Amino acid sequence: MSTVPSPGDVVLVTTKASVQFVQPMTFRVIKVLTEFHTYHGWVWLRGYQLDDKRNAVANREIFVQPAGLVVLRKRPAQPAATVNAQRRRNMSPVVSRSTAGAKNQGVRTGTKGPEGAATDRRR
Repeated sequence: MSTVPSPGDVVLVTTKASVQFVQPMTFRVIKVLTEFHTYHGWVWLRGYQLDDKRNAVANREIFVQPAGLVVLRKRPAQPAATVNAQRRRNMSPVVSRSTAGAKNQGVRTGTKGPEGAATDRRR
């Protein structure tokens, strides 16, 4: 991997990334720490050390060479929040009971007054 990983990526950290990792470690990147000045080709990463089942077992900050990391899984291309927002946009509008009752009784709500300010004309 020659580029810096993104938050959400799962990488394998070995001695190719840094000599301190004699035992390979699976690591989920949470943040790339850009506020630290480092040597060219090195980066600080904050994230979680993962076990064999990909459960987080330790919160760590590691100093590695991105060129030595092996990407096991890239973060999802589209976050779940965006998918949910698209679903909400496709839904039909919901009419509340108070608005529905006001329409049935001939009361106008949320109209604009003479100065353009919103007023409530319920009586």
